[in-house]
Amino acid sequence: MKSDGMGAARLQDKVAIVTGAGGGGSIVNIASIAARVGGSVSCVYPASKAGVVALSKNTAL
Repeated sequence: MKSDGMGAARLQDKVAIVTGAGGGGSIVNIASIAARVGGSVSCVYPASKAGVVALSKNTAL
C-alpha cells in the first residue's frame, strides 16, 4: 500500500513542478475499479487504489 500511494504522490509532485514551469498540463493517475467496489479477497489492494483516487481528486481542487 505504501509504494502505491506514496509512489503516485511522489511522481505527481515531480511532474507538477515540470508542468507548472512549462505553462501547465495534465496529470493522469490510473487506479482500479476496486477503489470503488472493494475486493473479495483482500482489503489492501482496494484501499491502496482508493488512496490514488483520493490523491487525484484532492490535487484537482
